[in-house]
Amino acid sequence: MTTGRGWPHVERFVRHLEIAASRAGGELVILDGSGRPPPPAAKLSPLTRWLSVQRSSVYELRPMLIEESRGTILALTEDHCRVDPDWAKILMQLHIEHPEALAIGGPVANDATAGSFDRASYLVVQAGCLPPVRPGPTRRLAHANISYKRKAFGAATAIPGLGLLDSFHQTALASQPGATLLDPRPVVWHDQSLGIRGFIRQHFHAGRTWGGFVRAEGGRRRLFRLAAAPMVPWVRLTFAVAAARRSNYRNDICLSFVPMILLLLCQTAGQIVGLTAGAGDSPLRVEG
Repeated sequence: MTTGRGWPHVERFVRHLEIAASRAGGELVILDGSGRPPPPAAKLSPLTRWLSVQRSSVYELRPMLIEESRGTILALTEDHCRVDPDWAKILMQLHIEHPEALAIGGPVANDATAGSFDRASYLVVQAGCLPPVRPGPTRRLAHANISYKRKAFGAATAIPGLGLLDSFHQTALASQPGATLLDPRPVVWHDQSLGIRGFIRQHFHAGRTWGGFVRAEGGRRRLFRLAAAPMVPWVRLTFAVAAARRSNYRNDICLSFVPMILLLLCQTAGQIVGLTAGAGDSPLRVEG
């Protein structure tokens, strides 16, 4: 796990991960770029390694985490997610069942339901993995619930000054038949409640970060994304609403429809800024 919030803000999520690591016979590695003091060793399981580094974004921490992890299977989630006790064990078994798969993930359920923006942010970000999910090949897996065989990172290249963006890496992997699979068994609960202003900032900075990655890659993709920007929020809104109607969250659409539009517009505004001016300090401002 990577975190930009540090201890004790992630303590309750660490407890669930420690149980999952124990049941899988693995280790829990946490890369902390918050700049906050690490927890006392007595607060952590013997299976947990907490590594504090200088102030870094979660994107910069991702390649560091991969390098520090020693397992052949790496199960990854975000620092505001609660995992099922058998989450890591199930993912390991799935990799045994599917030796051809390089990345395997599962559904992301919502644990933050206090306000309409909590629900809206969840639906916008996790639309591709709302439970229940159908098992099989997929183009995209949720950052909050994904596992990789170590060899999947052979072609992964971090962008200097930015780090590694999972969605870019997954796109490259998905070009190989059967390389990315979705399965309903490993479950993660997403629990993020930032308030209206917090969510607006989060989605703008996430959008600008994404745009900054595209700009740093160069090529014609940036121009295409700029041209398509006015359509993006409406296409994504249609997809998210359709996904919610097929899932356990169809009743959330009415409660969160307007906030969904606002957050998607904030994301698109951030993407345009990132595509034209770069990521700036937005990667450091994205939680997760």
